[in-house]
Amino acid sequence: MIAFVCFLTIVVAVVLVENAFIGFFLCAAMLFILWQQTRQFWRLIYCILLTAIMTMAVIFMPKMTPIESLSEVTVVGYKYYTDDIIYIVDSNRETYEMYSDEHYEIGMRCYGNYEIFQGNSQRNMIKEDDSLRMVMNGINGRIYDDTSTLCEHGPLTIGMQINAFRDKYIQRILNATEHDYKFDMLTLSIGIKSYIDSELFDGLQKLGIYHLYVISGTHVAFLTGVLYYVLKRMRIPLEWIKIILIIMLLCFLLLNLFSPSVVRAVLMAVLLLITSFFRTRPYMTIISLTAIFQFLYHPNIIYNAGFQLSYITTYFILLTRHYILNRGPFVQLFMFTVISEISTLLILLIHFNDLSISGILMNLIFVPLFSVVIFPSVIIFNIASLIGINGLFDYLFHFIFSNLKQVILYLSNAFQHRMFMTNLSNVAIIILLITTVTSTMAICKNKINHAIISLLIFFATVMFNQYYSSHDFKITMVDVGQGDAFLIQDMRQNKTILIDTGGRFYMDTPHIRLSDRTLLPYLKQSGINQIDMVVLSHIDLDHVGEFDHIANKVNIHYVMANMRDPAFNEFWAYDIPLVDPLENQSFEIGNINIRVLSPMDAEIQEGSNGSSIVLYIQLGKFSILFTGDAGVDEEQLLMESYQPVEADILKVGHHGSDTSSSSEFIEWLSPNIALISAGVDNRYGHPHDSVLDTLSGMLILSTNEVGMVEMVIDGDTLCVASKLGNDTQCMIKK
Repeated sequence: MIAFVCFLTIVVAVVLVENAFIGFFLCAAMLFILWQQTRQFWRLIYCILLTAIMTMAVIFMPKMTPIESLSEVTVVGYKYYTDDIIYIVDSNRETYEMYSDEHYEIGMRCYGNYEIFQGNSQRNMIKEDDSLRMVMNGINGRIYDDTSTLCEHGPLTIGMQINAFRDKYIQRILNATEHDYKFDMLTLSIGIKSYIDSELFDGLQKLGIYHLYVISGTHVAFLTGVLYYVLKRMRIPLEWIKIILIIMLLCFLLLNLFSPSVVRAVLMAVLLLITSFFRTRPYMTIISLTAIFQFLYHPNIIYNAGFQLSYITTYFILLTRHYILNRGPFVQLFMFTVISEISTLLILLIHFNDLSISGILMNLIFVPLFSVVIFPSVIIFNIASLIGINGLFDYLFHFIFSNLKQVILYLSNAFQHRMFMTNLSNVAIIILLITTVTSTMAICKNKINHAIISLLIFFATVMFNQYYSSHDFKITMVDVGQGDAFLIQDMRQNKTILIDTGGRFYMDTPHIRLSDRTLLPYLKQSGINQIDMVVLSHIDLDHVGEFDHIANKVNIHYVMANMRDPAFNEFWAYDIPLVDPLENQSFEIGNINIRVLSPMDAEIQEGSNGSSIVLYIQLGKFSILFTGDAGVDEEQLLMESYQPVEADILKVGHHGSDTSSSSEFIEWLSPNIALISAGVDNRYGHPHDSVLDTLSGMLILSTNEVGMVEMVIDGDTLCVASKLGNDTQCMIKK
């Protein structure tokens, strides 16, 4: 109990630092439960003091000091991908990832001038952060080794010897067969998640069974059960079986030191086996000690979603096991699956903005399949690889895993399994915390009506948080580097327009697309499951390059594009309804009023920039003009064709190039806010100084300076916030 309370105080301290409102609620809930259980005042004082100490420790936790360069590194291990190897190197007891075309053996000490990259800071208002991910994984930086260096073989430490043995095991598996199932075997044997291709990864996440494909407590429990059965059949005494299991699990751990989930699962299993030698079995203490040990060894792991999901699921199952273990096997499986799903819903919503629709059903299908077929296949394969895999086994494994992938991909695309949900408010998080606990306890106690009521409140809260907004409209300038991508949202009627997608040139097929790091995560955490219209201003790579990827990820109702753009016919190959701007000069989507100012006729322009669609959009009392990459000639034509257009906001043409935004055009519009989408240190020098001089006197927001920009409209008030800028600024429409 003491260890459990200590770990709770660590959790509360971390939450207090990150979100004081939620932290104080958790602290009050912890003290209330402790009082209900003990009725001892001194325990409350102890808990409060411990929480205060932990909070101060979290606040003053030492931060990694960035280092600009290194003169010496030692190769201590490898990180494998299907077509690449990243070297794990050590210098002054700090760990780095090194990318190099050269081959280095473990233990080699290399000398040179190694520049350290600390990871890309997030420039958009999304949760994915490369720098934070490196910190959570204990990586101090990245090295891109593109220079010749002097290397020599050094002495191998115990850790290096373990990694060298692990590398030999990996190479043996990779050479055991020519079929791709070897990557699945490595993923399921030693947790190399980088071998999961993006399509399969998406499928596993959609079905809610990703935890089955990476090593977790499920795998360790199965491995322990199989070994226990085999050793028992050999008539080995029970005490010796436990000792053998502990030794084998620790050996298994040595192969998986880079996998936090394996460390958690093995430590739990080993400690449980050790305590089985004694009369009392303090499961909660054991689990709490493993969590505290990992936190002390690597404090930032507490922010890791896998760490949180693993321990929350374990705690919930331990706290409810007395209600479940006296049921039949199928009922136990069903209840464990339901409790695991319910207990992790909130964490999945907070970290991934995902709400699973079919998770329980998919786990009821795949957990038995993995237990009966997949896990035994992995064990048999590893045994067979020691003596050589014959043709029959090779064909059988290939058949099993190729069909498994086909089933996963088919089911993942058969219907919608998950919904994107917007970020939760503090009040919503507290309600979901309470209903998670009450629904779980009601299920365990067979109080079905209470469980249904709690779950209805849970999902009603999620839906209210999803669809209720205090704002009328929202305009977002996404930082996609040197390109354009703008979102217009009617927050009242849940309508969305995307103007351009951004894009960049790829030398080879990329592992991660630009939109995977920018626009798509923002859509997800904004709860946008569909786009009512995509407007492609013109067919240039930096404006439409990510359209194909986005169209495969998000349901798009309509696309507006200038079909007279000289590059249109070569570009367009999609089965999405097209809207002709010439035939739809004025229309509404929800409360978003759209007026097409250009193109004005069917004449084909010489270049795509001159074919840009120019939109005048009215959002309540505020207006915004989107000009694409239209130049000064197109601006002059607009001034000649229309009466002066008053626009509160101008999307500055051509990323702030001096080929657009003439002083006459700016005077004709009289905007108050200028939005410029340009890449940091772009080779064109955008935005040009002459354009910035022309725009002087208004609020200028450029992505190369402030990152993503969000503007919300409430009646006659418009408020602006940016990722890297100062505090929110508001203006009132006069």
